[in-house]
Amino acid sequence: MIVENDLPIRVMQGVWLDGHKTDDENAAQIKSAIELANRFPEIIVAVNVGNEIFVDWSYHRLDDMDKVIGQIRQVRASIVQPVTVSDDYNFWNKPQAKKIADEVDFICLHAYAFWNNKTLDVAMDWTDSIYRDIQSRHPDHRIAYCETGWPTSRIYNDGSYEGGLIGKAGENEQEIFFDQYHPWIESNQVISFYFSSFDEQWKGGFDGENPLAKAEKHWGLYNSDRSPKKALR
Repeated sequence: MIVENDLPIRVMQGVWLDGHKTDDENAAQIKSAIELANRFPEIIVAVNVGNEIFVDWSYHRLDDMDKVIGQIRQVRASIVQPVTVSDDYNFWNKPQAKKIADEVDFICLHAYAFWNNKTLDVAMDWTDSIYRDIQSRHPDHRIAYCETGWPTSRIYNDGSYEGGLIGKAGENEQEIFFDQYHPWIESNQVISFYFSSFDEQWKGGFDGENPLAKAEKHWGLYNSDRSPKKALR
């Protein structure tokens, strides 16, 4: 689509590694990413080998770090773009993360103030503090904020983890977060992706009384119908 429509879009190619998949299935992901990165070097600016595969709460977590290191080396040897691993701050702040950091060109950091039970008034200070902490633990690496943002909907008081969080969700709240976040990344020269482009109605499950309101489905700066939310209007 990017090529066909001559769109001015650059992407980070993701390799989806999954502890529930076979070695052959994960290897196919690696092979595909290498092929795409070499076919579209003007569009694919980096390759991410695994998304949240090491943090302890991940459903698709991988236990064999050495195998992933081998896959990182395979990708780095096969393409010209920088290579990384995307994971939550609660992996990058652990001692074992240094093994992975030593293999990548930059660190891809995920951190969400909302999911960590912060209110909007302290969200940006918390987001900054996480960045500073990871930077201090990996001083020789460039840190990119690859996932952060604020949801426009959520569940309240239903007995779930989400229901007990204290942060309010909405388009006004999302706009406030990004109005603070954008000047922060500019002034600190932080590479960043905004999470996320579009709402993802398939995420977060469909249990409970009002499943379509779940936060996991509403991180987009655009609605599912591609209409922009307030933060972009």
